[in-house]
Amino acid sequence: MKKRYMLLKCGSDGCTETIDCITASCMDEAKEALEWMRTHHPERPDLSLESGEFFEILDEEHCSPEEWKAGLDRLERNRVVHPCKATDGKP
Repeated sequence: MKKRYMLLKCGSDGCTETIDCITASCMDEAKEALEWMRTHHPERPDLSLESGEFFEILDEEHCSPEEWKAGLDRLERNRVVHPCKATDGKP
């Protein structure tokens, strides 16, 4: 059965950034997805780590509904809109 996982980047200053939400069969598969994204999307600064930073992967089943929703809300606010979508495909 597929489960949802939230990828977070945690900083040495205590700040947490929601990076993405993925669907995977288990935690190991979620970790593999993170490594795949890091390998295939080196242009994404949120997938690289600075000194003192680390990734955390949260299982939706182990979060309160409020905590999960707050993470999804942060993710939505942080998402970059593709220029074509922002203008309905008009230049």
